[in-house]
Amino acid sequence: MSQCREGGVNDLYETGRALVELGAVLALDMTTESVIAKLSYLFGKKYSISKIKKMIMQNLRGELTDLKN
Repeated sequence: MSQCREGGVNDLYETGRALVELGAVLALDMTTESVIAKLSYLFGKKYSISKIKKMIMQNLRGELTDLKN
């Protein structure tokens, strides 16, 4: 899981792309607390790792900024 102190994390730059290629999941603009809560919820649902990786980057309850607007 990647994270930065302010703003968001993305794969626009070489370092981000390299991390994604190695299997890192981008935390975008989620707080550490949101990431922990979200992972606890998703693992508790017994979803597959591939589904968790997909869902971690989706806004479920306002933990991520909606970048589509």
